[in-house]
Amino acid sequence: MARVRWTPEEEERLLNLIAAGKSWTLISGMLKRSMKSVKLHAKTLRLLGAKKTRAEGEGKMTVRILLIVAAIGFSATAFAQSAPPKVGNKPLVQVKPKEPAGCKLVGTVKGTKLWAGDCVASELRGATETKPLSEQDIEAIPPGQKQ
Repeated sequence: MARVRWTPEEEERLLNLIAAGKSWTLISGMLKRSMKSVKLHAKTLRLLGAKKTRAEGEGKMTVRILLIVAAIGFSATAFAQSAPPKVGNKPLVQVKPKEPAGCKLVGTVKGTKLWAGDCVASELRGATETKPLSEQDIEAIPPGQKQ
């Protein structure tokens, strides 16, 4: 006996009759095919339908995951590379002093000069002269600390 291929119209009719709850005997009679052929082809169609549905679902899930990962990646780089803050239309700049504040002799303790301000070693050497202590200042120094 020669094998007769199923047409797309027959396949659709088969699936509709199965969905309507018709018996295998009635379906095989309406399609003019053997019950064995109808059952086997119905099983094949269901398996193919299940595979197609599952494959499409997996594809959609993969695309969703890729889109989510891409969105997270782009948003993270957007936050990481934000523009520097501005005041008005000018970008913020770190302020540096234009000139040193200066160096001043504050006083002397036990012969050590006390300086205040931004002092550089070259400014300290011979920059100012110290005046000798008066008799009254010398008497104010306790006897154990005199040189």
